[in-house]
Amino acid sequence: MYRRGETTGSNEVNRRLAEGFFKKMKSLSPAEEELLLDPQKSGGLLLAVPSAQADRLVMELRKANTGAAVPMGEVIASTQPSVCIL
Repeated sequence: MYRRGETTGSNEVNRRLAEGFFKKMKSLSPAEEELLLDPQKSGGLLLAVPSAQADRLVMELRKANTGAAVPMGEVIASTQPSVCIL
């Protein structure tokens, strides 16, 4: 829907709240940026586990046919909250 120009009423508010917290290391399409701000994506899409457990968790999720399960980032210590898009 974002590729068609549709959006949610909360995306602009979320954009203002997140301003200064995103560090993009690669170019994103307008639709990809909107997805990052979409309030409807929260709720079980991301899990944070110790890195030593990540591979096994992904394997178990795939074995259980839960859909696409992939490692997609890491949590690191920082003095300022931020999300780095690689």
